[in-house]
Amino acid sequence: YTRGKERSRLKEDILSEIDDLVQKDFKEITLLGQNVNAYGKDLGVTFDFADLLESVAQKDIPRVRFMTSHPWDFTDKLIKVIAKYKNVMPFIHLPLQSGNNEILKIMGRRYTKEIINLKLAFHILRYRQISSLVFLMKLKVSFVKHLT
Repeated sequence: YTRGKERSRLKEDILSEIDDLVQKDFKEITLLGQNVNAYGKDLGVTFDFADLLESVAQKDIPRVRFMTSHPWDFTDKLIKVIAKYKNVMPFIHLPLQSGNNEILKIMGRRYTKEIINLKLAFHILRYRQISSLVFLMKLKVSFVKHLT
């Protein structure tokens, strides 16, 4: 894990910062993380990313975005929040690491292309609730393993 463990900021700190940005007349907020859908798992609370996104969407911000999502942690609850709020932009960024199971294993991923494809297909069917949805899929087509 070259990036280290995922760490979530406290919701109170995030929402306070957003309140400050609202006062400064910001028009767009982007919630950013290596895997925003995993928000809160390290805090040991029941408040998850869908709850955070909903709290942010209820602020007076015309546009709310988030990235990066991982299909593994994408929930129906999150889809409902995206569909419910007009200020949550219908844009989903999904990183797809590889279409090759051997490469995924070398990369240390604990899933196969078949598992991730099934998760993606399931969620794509669910995404129909969101009108004008845009997907950005980043596909890693090469991987270099450093020898030590």
